[in-house]
Parts: sequence; structure tokens; C-alpha cells
Amino acid sequence: MRAKLSQAGWKEETATLQPMLRNLSFKKDRGSLSVIYVDTGLLPAEITISAVGAAIETTKASPK
Repeated sequence: MRAKLSQAGWKEETATLQPMLRNLSFKKDRGSLSVIYVDTGLLPAEITISAVGAAIETTKASPK
């Protein structure tokens, strides 16, 4: 994901990469994007994606 965002012109601002928590923030022009991944091992993993000044587009993943 980090490589794809970088290729699309997003600049990584901060990155916290811990075993149970990943927090990434990116900027592009006037937009900002935040990705938070939490996996404690007790509950299902959770991913939160937030955007300000940008649109988030969803697509279905193709089967592998």
C-alpha cells in the first residue's frame, strides 16, 4: 500500500510500525490520508482509512 500511494504522488508524513499497531499518514497537495491497522490477536484485526480533501474509491479485490 505504501508503494502504491507513493507511486500515485502521496508523500508519507509519519509511520508507526509496531507489531500490533500500524499508523501511516500521507499528504498530497491539500489532501491528507490516514491508515490505522490494529491487531491485538484477541479480536479480529481492524483497519481504519480516513481522508480529508481527497476521495476514497473502493474496488473489489480480484480472486487470486
